[in-house]
Amino acid sequence: MNFKEKLKNYADVIITKGISLKKGQKVEIRASLEDAEFARLLMQRAFDHGAADVNIAWIDYLSRKIKFLNAAPELFDKVYDWEQKRMDILGDEKWCIINITAPDPEVMKEVNPDTIGRWYKSAAKAFERNKVLQMSFETKWVIALGASAPWAEKVFPGLKGEEATEKLWEYIFKVSRADNENCVEMWDNHLKNLRFRHTSLTEKNFKKLKYSGPGTDFEVELIKGSKWVGGSMPAPDGTDVVPNMPTEEVFTVPSKYTAKGTVSCTMPFVYNGNIINGIRLTFEKGKVVDFSAEKGQELLQTYLETDEGASYLGELALVPVDSPIYELNTLFFNTLYDENAACHIALGNALSMCIDGGVEEMSKEDKEEMGFNSCPVHQDIMIGSDKLDILGIHQDGQEEYIFKNGKWAF
Repeated sequence: MNFKEKLKNYADVIITKGISLKKGQKVEIRASLEDAEFARLLMQRAFDHGAADVNIAWIDYLSRKIKFLNAAPELFDKVYDWEQKRMDILGDEKWCIINITAPDPEVMKEVNPDTIGRWYKSAAKAFERNKVLQMSFETKWVIALGASAPWAEKVFPGLKGEEATEKLWEYIFKVSRADNENCVEMWDNHLKNLRFRHTSLTEKNFKKLKYSGPGTDFEVELIKGSKWVGGSMPAPDGTDVVPNMPTEEVFTVPSKYTAKGTVSCTMPFVYNGNIINGIRLTFEKGKVVDFSAEKGQELLQTYLETDEGASYLGELALVPVDSPIYELNTLFFNTLYDENAACHIALGNALSMCIDGGVEEMSKEDKEEMGFNSCPVHQDIMIGSDKLDILGIHQDGQEEYIFKNGKWAF
């Protein structure tokens, strides 16, 4: 297959599996300027698959950086009414959202972390309703990636420009299965396997998980009656969507106040255009009570102070080390790809799809009593490796290995 055929496959998988587009639905593509060609192909393929309307909202990280460096800091404490109204209209009209980004992992390294934190906090609060619609898939959405030279050169430091970008595209095609003529069938089989994993874990009804590995000695209880999910998610319009492409994880929700022990991050992650690496977190009664980072500690502190819930867990995700992304043995400096290479936890908002019936109609007090972490932010932190073991503790206290040496134990 040549490049154009693989790119077309990738676009079709995003549209037919990612947002599971139904004829007559509207689509907004949010794309980096670096991926203009791919965004236009997505637009054409969305129309070909029956979209009633398609809009492209361009993302320019360099102009965003200029604003961060030059605007008065207090400007980032608010979101303009027209910005919020636009998002509300997209939600009310049930537009499907395709996010295609390819930012330089360190594009914001010169920006004051406090400025980014103020913007992130105000945006999270202003668009909280849209977050709820996305978590329930009233707004169908998918996050995927396109290649760009700045990102590719970070991933492949020995290559430059077009050569680096071409290699990154090949990796993107591989992990998204777009380099196969039968890519849709391969996705169906992959989603079936993930369904087996999360269904089995839900049936086991574990009370608690215990993690052990280099720098990690940690345990946390699960919300009573919660379930494991992963791969595709049911949307209210009767379709199944795949919000992350690629996806190799199954995940559930921890009980907010039960985490205790220490975890060590095994991969860097990018937070608002800055790299944070070498993280170590200590939990007591669910809360991060001590933390350190070899790089980006101030940024980590900014995130933890974004909201009360940002210091508590909202997700536990399992990914084996024999996943396609892990086997590439490549650090992508991008959370979407790196989180699907390894087990991870998330600080911040818990995921309502892990609760039967969701939590949208529940009061804040009821969610708190359940142990559900309601928070406007969510950040994945990778802790998986080929030395990680995870024990599942049953309701009667019996123990069963879920992961052994980073791989499924059942």
